[in-house]
Amino acid sequence: MIYVLSDIHGNKQAFDSVMKQIDLQPGDHLYVIGDVIDRGEHGIELLKQLLSMENATVLLGNHELMMLNTFSGEYDLHDPFFPIFANRSAWKDWRHNGGWVTVNGLQGMSQSEIESLMAKVNALPLSVQIVVNETPYELVHGIPPDFYDEAWKWKTSKREFCTWERIEPETPLFADRTVIFGHTPTCFYQSNEDLSIWYGDNRIGIDCGSGLGQVHYHGTLLHGRLACLRLDDGKEFYSETE
Repeated sequence: MIYVLSDIHGNKQAFDSVMKQIDLQPGDHLYVIGDVIDRGEHGIELLKQLLSMENATVLLGNHELMMLNTFSGEYDLHDPFFPIFANRSAWKDWRHNGGWVTVNGLQGMSQSEIESLMAKVNALPLSVQIVVNETPYELVHGIPPDFYDEAWKWKTSKREFCTWERIEPETPLFADRTVIFGHTPTCFYQSNEDLSIWYGDNRIGIDCGSGLGQVHYHGTLLHGRLACLRLDDGKEFYSETE
């Protein structure tokens, strides 16, 4: 069985809830399409767990990329209340997007352990193409690399583009495959209090707000949760909401 989920955002309770439901077997495969870390306190723990699993593939998300950018220069984590990063602008962006709690999760790790983890994250793919039951899919956090062309190169890198740009309902995509993506909570595409997987034209959005929790959006109290889609039969799984 092939499973896809996205945007865990350090929410171990939600992740454990979904994993219990799908009961992942050695012959199954789990694709996590970015944003394992930030906002929730268990991001580093979950990231290390997923990277160690032989039957799991993690893709790069914009939050992992912010972490890589922050650790691109010298750093000092000895003071847990005042970590120092040479790349101050990257740290500012990451901190404002929930990175502080992830830095806390790195406390106590040796420099070699941190560098080993960063090397593994740096090697994560931007997208993966798979075929399940003769149906082709492309998995990506933000938008497929095929859309990165000369028009973008003057202002952003391919990794920044693919992890930060957003797919809109009308974005022209591929006729020969379905794009499954995260990054954008599905409340931007449809209205329901318990966020659920969104299906558009050759596109499926599966970020159901695991990193949001309960949030007011346009006057409605939304309940974020972690979603997982089994591609073999289209069955949906959701973490229990608090």
